[in-house]
Amino acid sequence: MIKLIEVKGKYVLMLAVFLSALTPLPDDLLFIVLGFLRYDLLRVLLPCMLGKATMLYLVRYIWFLFGKLAWEVAEDMGLSEGVLTVVTLEVLTL
Repeated sequence: MIKLIEVKGKYVLMLAVFLSALTPLPDDLLFIVLGFLRYDLLRVLLPCMLGKATMLYLVRYIWFLFGKLAWEVAEDMGLSEGVLTVVTLEVLTL
């Protein structure tokens, strides 16, 4: 990891922090290593926050598309709003 920072510079590290924050995998290990290397917190915090915000927006958009599709399928099947609400809540709790 130290050679990666030395060879490729700060932009590769910022991209690695962004991608680790974008995935649902735990990114704490990367922050622990950067803390031991005494890397500046502000340089790591911005890509991390952008990665987490991007992940939240992607998840929100996917759930919006799922809800829209579920509503259209329920209307085609002739289900009422109450039944659709119960089915959607059951799917979300899985």
